[in-house]
Amino acid sequence: MAELVILEPAQRELEEIAQLHLNLAGPNSARKITDLILDTLSRLETFPLSGHIPQDKELRNAGYYPKKKIRNIVSVTKTFF
Repeated sequence: MAELVILEPAQRELEEIAQLHLNLAGPNSARKITDLILDTLSRLETFPLSGHIPQDKELRNAGYYPKKKIRNIVSVTKTFF
């Protein structure tokens, strides 16, 4: 099983998404979108090759794309609300 690790930029983006939903639609919306994103990302642990090759050259060069030894860019252990 692959291990999901979040990079700092991805963590910040997830927090921004949650904050936007919190401001626009309230805590339930923020929680739902955050849960949806995290649930979707967690599938990469079981199906790591289902991810796409990152468009970001730096990430590709660092090895963050489906190949024999999988390293993905997501995982969150923080509650936002």
